[in-house]
Amino acid sequence: MTTNNYQEILHEIIQKINQLSIDEQEQLLEALTLIIRGRSADSEEPWHSLLELEGLGSEIWQGIDLRKYIEEERNSWD
Repeated sequence: MTTNNYQEILHEIIQKINQLSIDEQEQLLEALTLIIRGRSADSEEPWHSLLELEGLGSEIWQGIDLRKYIEEERNSWD
């Protein structure tokens, strides 16, 4: 694709995007993000949330006085 052809296509696409509502533009952006990341917008693969990590490793902190731990950590900075 030549630079001029690319610029023409890009200009045309931007004009069409500007005709979409804000919600439609956001949906388009999400779909493009999926494509760029190498995933299909129609993929059944679920997205994962950072919240799924909640509580992970909590057993490490069992039996530890958190206030004392934090105080010891802060004291070690000096």
